[in-house]
Amino acid sequence: MIQLGHLDINCVTHCNNRCASCSHASPFTKAWQMAPQDMFNDLMAIKPFLHFGLLQLVGGEPLLHSDLRKMIWVAKQAHVADVVTVTTNGRTLDRQPEEFWQELQGLQISVYPGLDVAQIELARAKSQQYGFALYTRPYIEFYQQFKATPDDGRQSFNTCHWKSDCYTLHSGRFYLCPQSCFFPHNFMGLPAGVDGLDLDGLTAERLTAFLNRKDPFHACQICLANRLITKPWVESKTKEAWLKDSTL
Repeated sequence: MIQLGHLDINCVTHCNNRCASCSHASPFTKAWQMAPQDMFNDLMAIKPFLHFGLLQLVGGEPLLHSDLRKMIWVAKQAHVADVVTVTTNGRTLDRQPEEFWQELQGLQISVYPGLDVAQIELARAKSQQYGFALYTRPYIEFYQQFKATPDDGRQSFNTCHWKSDCYTLHSGRFYLCPQSCFFPHNFMGLPAGVDGLDLDGLTAERLTAFLNRKDPFHACQICLANRLITKPWVESKTKEAWLKDSTL
């Protein structure tokens, strides 16, 4: 059994924010949500080999999922992580049913400029009522994502810290980072999943080789995130503006 830090699951891909340099490419992604059964199947595929300290239900914006409570419940029942949390921008917390709050083990609010403080106060009250952990993290800047000129990706891969810190499980594949999950299909015209490890017939040998790989992903050709160059947080109104704002 391999022990790792945290696992992200994108229970939706779309978002109600338009943050430039979103590493999940959410602002202009077609609306999609993961079925609870599909998530459970993926978790069962990795369960014999991997265990995480934390499983995060993210997005997109996870509160846009039509049955987030069930997603939380399924994630907990899978027992592939010690704790299951939801990471949200908090904009629609006041629309969530009581069952959502009751199911939580942890909630992280990404606090972007303009978030109504009443949403944080509501979450704080629910945390005290139901006993889940509450975290808030302000975001006033984002890491730039794209290179103006693509290259072979080797430097990006070799110096990247995301590949051992942002594991992602999505639609039957395991990824070392969200960029490799979303960038090739959305921005390079490549098939979805090209940078992921297929969970079908997964073995310990295949998983270990993937975790220890030395060759860059397709996404590394355009990804700049490993250089940790930041830009003040901004929302982009169009996809063209978003691409421009996300590129260095």
